[in-house]
Amino acid sequence: MFAERTFDHTPPDSLAMRTIRFVVSCNLLLACGLSLSFSGCTESVATLEKAPEFTAADVSADDQLKAKIDRVLAQAQRRHLSATENAAWQALHEALAFGPDAMLVDPDGKVVPVIDYLLGGGAMRGWNLRPGDHGLHAVLEQGSKTGMGHKDQWIGYLAMGGEYYPGRKPILGSESPIQVGSKTYKLGDLLTQAQWECREGMEAGWTLMALHAYLPLDAQWQAEDGTTWSIERLLAMESKADVNAIACGGTHSLSGVTLAVKEYMLQHPEIKPDQLTGGWKAGYEKIRWAIQRAREHQQQDGTFSTNYFQRPGTSADIILRLGTTGHTLEFLALALNDDEIKAPWMAKAAEQLCDLLENTQDARVECGALYHATHGLVAYRMRRFPEKEKTLPAPVPSRSAEPKADPNGDAPPVSGGQ
Repeated sequence: MFAERTFDHTPPDSLAMRTIRFVVSCNLLLACGLSLSFSGCTESVATLEKAPEFTAADVSADDQLKAKIDRVLAQAQRRHLSATENAAWQALHEALAFGPDAMLVDPDGKVVPVIDYLLGGGAMRGWNLRPGDHGLHAVLEQGSKTGMGHKDQWIGYLAMGGEYYPGRKPILGSESPIQVGSKTYKLGDLLTQAQWECREGMEAGWTLMALHAYLPLDAQWQAEDGTTWSIERLLAMESKADVNAIACGGTHSLSGVTLAVKEYMLQHPEIKPDQLTGGWKAGYEKIRWAIQRAREHQQQDGTFSTNYFQRPGTSADIILRLGTTGHTLEFLALALNDDEIKAPWMAKAAEQLCDLLENTQDARVECGALYHATHGLVAYRMRRFPEKEKTLPAPVPSRSAEPKADPNGDAPPVSGGQ
């Protein structure tokens, strides 16, 4: 743009003028760089440091880290939601983190399992199901934090909740009953409806979470658009998604891709990564790209970037850091291989995430940030210390856990003491 501007009376090109132009140019470049760094996330402060190199000396011993994770998970389970004051969006996030151990206070004041309450016909804002053309339809409320905000979010979280990982069974079977009004459906009815509704360009991260867990990986079906679909086709499509332009830095999309690829590689141990083809290859390459970016952007304190995979960044907002580090660690805990999960940089991130959870235990916390962080720690704990018993037992539900009314739908502070 500057080349198009001309001046008729150019002053002599003195050393002083050249110096001034050099300084101005540097400032312009710096300003442009900072502008790019801040674009899209006004809460975030750009950082340009090289990714820190952590060693075993920088993190707690294994037994200490395991005990710390168990402690903060037990604390998080004491944040009982309310069926009358919270919404289905919050409750399904809690079920993602704790599976059958997720609890809420029902309208009668009893502490009951979230999954049993909802699937048993319990009423809750945003829990909107109706008969579908090919099964049971969960009503999409795009971007909602009350109802289902993303395509197939409910069935995706019900499939991968708790300690699910490829090679393990989901927390619910496809025959699990779902009560809708006076009629009883099955979880499989949500699956068949999800298959019917597949279409090009859809957001498929949660769909992959569900279908990879219940269908044969080579399954094919015809969707409403008249075309033939498969898990591999969904995977190839989702692998093209721009993670910087979708929800939560693309971590949910990446988690769906990861689970499908991991399941495929588990079922085909004879196929090495460099032998993958089609959608499986595209998915694997997307996973490895995201792992590298997350590591490159990790902060000096061990947290992950508040700009996710786009660029480095941190923030003074503790809930923002809890959410971004928690979402990223959740993806990494699923995606890393058995050697990578033991790396000191991951242990440092898990330890910092524990600190963020402990520092917010007396505050109401946005449920997306809270429960993706806790689910990330559940997945990390399961894979990092698979042979070790939990240090603390699950907390005993108590009537005193009932939360006060909360118009924002956040999770209440920890109840019942430490």
